Amino acid sequence: MKQVKTTEVAGHILCHDIKRIIKGITKDTPFRKGIVTEEDIPVLLSLGKGHLYI
Repeated sequence: MKQVKTTEVAGHILCHDIKRIIKGITKDTPFRKGIVTEEDIPVLLSLGKGHLYI
């Protein structure tokens, strides 16, 4: 497991689930352990994920 910039993770396997919590509105898991695609990167960045573990 190593830490990598979010902009460079396309094609790698995410080591853990990522949750999104908006107090009083939602609590969900938009990303589960698995392969990260190019389309996922903008969403991950909007969640404040500058680095991920792969």
